[in-house]
Amino acid sequence: QWQGMLILDDEEILVIDLQWLLSSNRSIQYLNVTDCKDLLNDDNFIPLICQNKYLKKLWLSGCSKLTNSSIQAIAIHCPYLVELHLNECRWLSKESVLLLSANCHQLEVFSCRGCWDIEDECVISLSINCLNLKNIDLSCCYAVTDTSVLNLAARCHYLTTVSLVSCWRVTDNAIEALGQNCPYLSVLSVADCRNIGEKSLLPLHERGVKLDG
Repeated sequence: QWQGMLILDDEEILVIDLQWLLSSNRSIQYLNVTDCKDLLNDDNFIPLICQNKYLKKLWLSGCSKLTNSSIQAIAIHCPYLVELHLNECRWLSKESVLLLSANCHQLEVFSCRGCWDIEDECVISLSINCLNLKNIDLSCCYAVTDTSVLNLAARCHYLTTVSLVSCWRVTDNAIEALGQNCPYLSVLSVADCRNIGEKSLLPLHERGVKLDG
């Protein structure tokens, strides 16, 4: 049986009745519907988004029946969003991320691990529009290059956690820029990044950054 979680008026509520969730709530702050693969779709999710404009944190990882129409609704109706998880949402398009970054300027956490359409243009837009980014996961976004990381390093100085697992186009040059420009960086994940080595990682290790990979 699927279970989700929401926080409504600062009270944490376990959700097992999706229809109740969809029909009865207009002040949701946090909503976790991770892996709600069989129940959640655009038809029932978009109305929920449209009536909850104060949503702050949203977990949609693994929701395979949603489409970019849902992301567009989030971008338009949720301007206060600070955290969004879209891991393994392989339907996620570049255009949707551009719209999100243009409208959700308060984003601090953005996770799109395994979203194969994500490329440098998306990350550049996030770096320009979401200057308070603290945590970004671009793991297994194979089109991401140094350009993405250099733009993050140049503008997003509050970054604490960066995940680039299997981003094999990223090199030492970009990691050095992160180290030089992001003083709060505490976790860096670069497993299976064949062009990143001790040249850039050793200075980070020496200053106490946790290195995964």
